[in-house]
Amino acid sequence: MPHIQVNATCPIDREQEQQLIAQIGDAISLLPGMKAEYLMIRLEDDCRLFFGGTGSCAFVEIDRFGRIPEEASQALTKRLSDILERVLDISRDRMYLKYTENPYWGCHGHNF
Repeated sequence: MPHIQVNATCPIDREQEQQLIAQIGDAISLLPGMKAEYLMIRLEDDCRLFFGGTGSCAFVEIDRFGRIPEEASQALTKRLSDILERVLDISRDRMYLKYTENPYWGCHGHNF
């Protein structure tokens, strides 16, 4: 039940979209118990984001039910940064990644 939202200042074409979906889907397994088939991804391109007053940046939000072990978040941060740098050509020093641990998560009409 993870959710990853990528907000990027650049456009994202269909080929890049498919690469991001596949690669982020593979990366989610770095969080214990998480699988691509449970992952929801939201891609927002052409965002009006500014990092230090200028564009060409990304903000990534990672939400999941329960705790996120520190080692797993470190590994996922590195992997997601690598993916975005490679696919979107946004430098890793121009992105923030924010993690949110949720005690409640609803799916299939009930909470976990």
